[in-house]
Amino acid sequence: MVSSDQNAKDDHSHFDLDKRVDLYKAELASAQFYAENGSESLLCISGSGKRTFYRGSQKGSEETGLYLIENDQPSRKVAPDLK
Repeated sequence: MVSSDQNAKDDHSHFDLDKRVDLYKAELASAQFYAENGSESLLCISGSGKRTFYRGSQKGSEETGLYLIENDQPSRKVAPDLK
């Protein structure tokens, strides 16, 4: 892992962009797109990672809403869009 403490005097690996890019690629590899959104959005994930709450529209839909994913189940709309 690459140190995030840029004040660390004994570890200058945080300046190594290639290591940072590899770290980000590894972290983003598991990302999944559940919805599309053409404006500001929100995304909240529980500490356990079992619940994800987001604002967006289902793929192929123009209707924006608030969605919840629980325990790796398909997302479900829990409220209309914030207006």
